[in-house]
Amino acid sequence: MAILAAARAVVLAACALALWERLTEGQIYHDECRRFYWAPRLMNKYLHENGILNTREDAIPRTRYYLEQNLPTPYRLVHADEADEYNHRQHYRLSIYLDEDNHVTKLKCASSSWVARRAGAHGVQRMSMLSGGGGGGQGKTRMPRLRRLGRVAAGGAVVGVAYLGWRVYHNRNPGEQLPYDPSKKTLVLLGTGWGSTTVLKNLDTANFNVVVVSPRNYFLFTPLLPSCTVGTIENRSIMEPVRQLMRHKSREVTFYEAECTGIDVEKKQLTLERRTNADILESIRSPPATAPEDVFKLNYDYLVVGVGGEVNSFNIPGVEEHACFLKEMPDARKIRRRLMDAIERASFGDVTDEERDRLLHMVVVGGGPTGIEYAGELHDFLTDDLSQWYPNLSQRVRITLVEALPSVLQAFDKKLIDYTQST
Repeated sequence: MAILAAARAVVLAACALALWERLTEGQIYHDECRRFYWAPRLMNKYLHENGILNTREDAIPRTRYYLEQNLPTPYRLVHADEADEYNHRQHYRLSIYLDEDNHVTKLKCASSSWVARRAGAHGVQRMSMLSGGGGGGQGKTRMPRLRRLGRVAAGGAVVGVAYLGWRVYHNRNPGEQLPYDPSKKTLVLLGTGWGSTTVLKNLDTANFNVVVVSPRNYFLFTPLLPSCTVGTIENRSIMEPVRQLMRHKSREVTFYEAECTGIDVEKKQLTLERRTNADILESIRSPPATAPEDVFKLNYDYLVVGVGGEVNSFNIPGVEEHACFLKEMPDARKIRRRLMDAIERASFGDVTDEERDRLLHMVVVGGGPTGIEYAGELHDFLTDDLSQWYPNLSQRVRITLVEALPSVLQAFDKKLIDYTQST
């Protein structure tokens, strides 16, 4: 499919180039005719300086010979006392008028479209009198700037489309990978977060046998996680399968969807427990018991630990049981589910005002980047969407931000802090 798309793009670019040449060709003739029409003095000066119109006897033949060598279009040369003899103007597309002293007084050119059709490819030949050439011979052939620019742009577009098609094809169809090599050292990466993924991306796997261990088989772009809690961004939009990255490495990379529960530094051995996405969805912080057959050992030569950390609850009673954290994708799903359940419950008619106010009161604890971002997303959701879906509840919604420090976003610039607190 990628090859067909690239071929189709190349064909369209070629058609566009051909159309552009036809259009610019007509424009070039139009521009040339305008120069002829407005530059009779330039033609008159050139013809006299080169001896073409010095005498009355040879003026007409010499000028006609010169024009036949330099003009790709039918013309007529009209002298003052012979003007009545040339009354069939429809046969000529360029008219040059001379006075009694053989001076060019007027030039007229027909429409550029007719000239372009009749002249063809030779129409790009310019008159040597306008380009500084001498004599009445063949004029110098030059490619107009507009056409040259169009060809360069079209060529660049074709190359860009071809390169883009190649990148898409290579991304979907990576090449063959080197197999497992027992002579190479084994490097184990724990986790698929920012640290481990960055190491894997920049690691030359041709020098190691790489093994990735994580209960999460995808990389999560956490800065956009607050947007998933209210549906601004779909969950899969910020989840990149780790096997997609592994497939583009030079040597095969092994992945185990498991959790590391023990590290024996002396033996260089890991204790792993198999995990599934269902286990993570049920309880990300208290996984279910593991069967004995799901526990296995893994030896390593080099170990990279990038498993991240846990949210600090500061040993506050009830936080683990009742609060919602925002660190993983299951957390975002949980917040979205509980948020909509609270709003739907508050919409019932038999709910008291006190209970409705409690259900519509959202409390965000923490004034860091995640807390501020989530509070902003929640505010936009409640003011933009909730006001249309639940017009009778939108005025009762409250959002409270709790922060122990004197101001929010302590690690950021003072101007950003002041702007955040003012808005």
